[in-house]
Amino acid sequence: MSAFESSAWESTEPPPDDWSVQAARWLAKPDSYFVWGPLLTLIVTIVFLCNCWRDVKRLFFNNMPKTRSHHTAAVIWLHGTGDAGAGFAFLKKACERELRHIKWVLPDAPRTPLTAAQGAPRRAWVDVAAMPIKLERKPDDAARLAVASDRVDRLVAAEVAKGIPASRIVLGGFSQGAAVAVWAAARPGAAHIAGVVAWSGYALCADELPRGLERSPNRSAAHLVCHGTHDTKVLPECGGQLATILRQSGVPVTQRTEYAMDHECCEEQLDDLKAFLRRQVPPAVG
Repeated sequence: MSAFESSAWESTEPPPDDWSVQAARWLAKPDSYFVWGPLLTLIVTIVFLCNCWRDVKRLFFNNMPKTRSHHTAAVIWLHGTGDAGAGFAFLKKACERELRHIKWVLPDAPRTPLTAAQGAPRRAWVDVAAMPIKLERKPDDAARLAVASDRVDRLVAAEVAKGIPASRIVLGGFSQGAAVAVWAAARPGAAHIAGVVAWSGYALCADELPRGLERSPNRSAAHLVCHGTHDTKVLPECGGQLATILRQSGVPVTQRTEYAMDHECCEEQLDDLKAFLRRQVPPAVG
C-alpha cells in the first residue's frame, strides 16, 4: 500500500459531500418546497410556452396578407409536405428590410390522405407514395397536381386583380411545393410571370414537363434551382434532373448546389434568393 493510500485509509474525517448530494439534502427538507416549488413551476411553464409558441404563431399567422401601397411585386411560395405557409414566414422577415416592396403570399395546402403516412391526413399539394423521393419513384399524382396548379393560377390572378402585374410575380416553393411551382409555371395557359424559385425540389411528371414548356409563356422566365448535396428526403439527383429538363427546354436556369446541406435551407440560399428577386422584381421606379 502506498503512503497516499495509507493516509486516505486511516483518515477518520468523512469525505466532503459533492454539490449534488448537498442539493439533494436541501431539496429533501420540508420547508425547501416553498422555494423550489414555485421555481420548478416557473421553469415548466416557460418550457411549455416555448414549445407552444410556434403553434400559437401559426394560429394567428396571416398567410394571405393585404396588398399595401408599397407593394409593387409579390412572391407566392408553396410549402413542402406536412408543413404550412407559416413555416416560411422567415423568408418575409429575411427579405423585408431590403425588399420591402415585395408582398409574400404563403398559402396552405389542403389536408389530404398521404400514402407515405399510411393514409393519415397531411398538408400536401399532391400525394407522396414513399420517402425519400428518388428518380425511380417520384410521386406523379397528376389529378391532384392539376388541382394544385389551378389554385396557383387563381393566386396569381388574385394578385393581378389587386394591382400587382403578373410580370412582377415570382412563384417559389420548397420540396413538393417547388415541384408544383415549376409545373404550374410550365403549363401553356399559365400567366407570364417574373420567375420561379425551386428549393430542394424535383420534376413532377418529368416526361410531360418538356412538352408543357414548349408552349409555356414562362419558357423565357428565369428559374433558380437550389439543392443540398446531403438531402435525405429528396435525393440530390432529383434536383439535378429538374435543372437539366429546364435547361434542355431552353429555360434560363441558375443552379446552386449547397454542400453538406440536408433537406433544409441555409444563409447562402437566402442570399441567392435575395439576389434573384433584386434582378427579377427590383423596386419600382417613380
